[in-house]
Amino acid sequence: MVKSKSIKLSGYLFVVFLISVIGFCSIVSAEEIGKRMKAIIKAHEKNIKEWVNAPLLIESVKEQNNKKTSLEEIKRIDKDWVAGKADDFAIGLQKNKAGDFLHTKMIENTILYAEMFLCDNQGAVVGEYPKTSDYWQGDEDKFIKCFNNGNGQVYIGPLEFDESSKTNSVQIALPVFDNGKTIGVLVVGLKNIK
Repeated sequence: MVKSKSIKLSGYLFVVFLISVIGFCSIVSAEEIGKRMKAIIKAHEKNIKEWVNAPLLIESVKEQNNKKTSLEEIKRIDKDWVAGKADDFAIGLQKNKAGDFLHTKMIENTILYAEMFLCDNQGAVVGEYPKTSDYWQGDEDKFIKCFNNGNGQVYIGPLEFDESSKTNSVQIALPVFDNGKTIGVLVVGLKNIK
């Protein structure tokens, strides 16, 4: 007989399964799953903290911020992006210095990384791999809570389906600092962490 229970743990809903195999029952508890997931996130948060300090990413964000693109223009690009009219622009963000850096990091572990993107101080994408579902991230929790009105802090989102990468993933967002000032955000999606 197979039984299942729903257990709420740390904001996540996990299902605990009892599986009978030739009279042997194996139990995987929600606590064990939660611990494993947290350990994986913590381990990769360390890697991402190293990346976010890479001079190339800091310079890329500074260059984008110095353009002083209006929010109105960012939203116009975002509208075209979502409608599929900005594909060449999106490819450019994958092939620029920041996009190339992120692509290199992602292919080092495609089993774990779902996506990576770098944002400026308004939430506009500076570099990415692969293409995000939208260009402007400034209205999303991962950006808002990480940028934190210029007082950057680490944000770890819930395990959820991500439209861009078409995977269940957890997004980790870390602030990009320049001389102690938050200038942007790096977001990395982690998959296969259950």
